[in-house]
Amino acid sequence: MENILRITNPSLQGLISFIYTPGLVDGAMAYPFDVEQAILWLGNYADLIFVLFDPIGQALCKRTLTLVEQLNKTNPEKMHYYLAKADEAGSDRDRHRVLMQIVQNLCRQPEISKTNFDMPTIYLPNLAKETRCANQIHEVCSTIDHAVFSGVQKSLNILHNDCKRLEQSINERLVLHEKTQIKHRSWSIKLSIVQFISLILVILSSILLLRRYLVTSHHKIPLIYLDESSTSWQINSALNSIDNFLFYPAYPLLLIVIFINGIIFFIGHFIRSRQKDVLNAREKKMFMTFKTHLERNVGVKQKNLYESFLAEAID
Repeated sequence: MENILRITNPSLQGLISFIYTPGLVDGAMAYPFDVEQAILWLGNYADLIFVLFDPIGQALCKRTLTLVEQLNKTNPEKMHYYLAKADEAGSDRDRHRVLMQIVQNLCRQPEISKTNFDMPTIYLPNLAKETRCANQIHEVCSTIDHAVFSGVQKSLNILHNDCKRLEQSINERLVLHEKTQIKHRSWSIKLSIVQFISLILVILSSILLLRRYLVTSHHKIPLIYLDESSTSWQINSALNSIDNFLFYPAYPLLLIVIFINGIIFFIGHFIRSRQKDVLNAREKKMFMTFKTHLERNVGVKQKNLYESFLAEAID
């Protein structure tokens, strides 16, 4: 595997990790863990699954074929079959016979027989040994390169989509915050008007109550003769009119008006104090910072990486 890694694209070598699994044998061979389940679990996360058949042992034991069938059932698009050490298989006729035997055994497995697959011959070149066997190891490298490029493209697309979703979520949160603030501001204005009117009525009712008490008290109040054209006379006349129209002669009604308006004033104050924004000042600042970071840093880096990836893919 290290030799295959050396002949792949040098810029992609840091993105490739090989996991070499042990060869399985039939019989009483015991492993310190459930090796089949471990390989099946790894198969769900790996980008590629290479099945290497040895022409000498042919790796056709039942345990291996059963595991390969299970892998092919769950991850058929990842499966790639190769005849390794093909230069040691003898003559072309012997090599062909080995390939036919391996393919026949594989096709006996129901899940594998449903799919089409190739079995290129690969081996590590040995300059001291001449062979007529075709070496298709570069197809392995091409398959790995394609998988790496696909993985990088998929990761960059996921990063782009995640950034967009985060920006959308932040914008929705900020918009909801602004709408809530406008709603609270509208309610505050209405409550302020109601509280102001209630306060005016409380003050007016209190003045009328105090005035009536002074007028009807048993204490002698010196009479003051006012000129009808004076301001004091006009104010006194207006108070008399309001008092006679609204409250005369019921004292309890005046007290009820004071009490009701006082309750309205404090209810308005309670409602205003209970109003809360979607975001406080610290949270809003944090969301704005996140949004700026996504737009100016993450988004720009993702775009540059994607352009670099496309340029390298074209080359």
